[in-house]
Amino acid sequence: MREIWDIIWHRFNVILSVVGDANARVISLLFYFTILVPFGIGASLFSDPLRQKKTANNLPAGMGWFEREPVPNDLESEKRQG
Repeated sequence: MREIWDIIWHRFNVILSVVGDANARVISLLFYFTILVPFGIGASLFSDPLRQKKTANNLPAGMGWFEREPVPNDLESEKRQG
């Protein structure tokens, strides 16, 4: 009797692993097409991360030139950069 239950349990686990794998693929596919794709489309349409769009005075969107901190040129900061 124990051998029969072991066979049934083993086959049940094989079937459930196949069903679980298929279920995970379907859930991942639904997540991709309902969350990630619309977010990507919206981000590409309504954002300009490289600031390539021009304004009325033919400057890039934003300020044109960006203020940056001066780069230190001492030996210790050069050693810390990696």
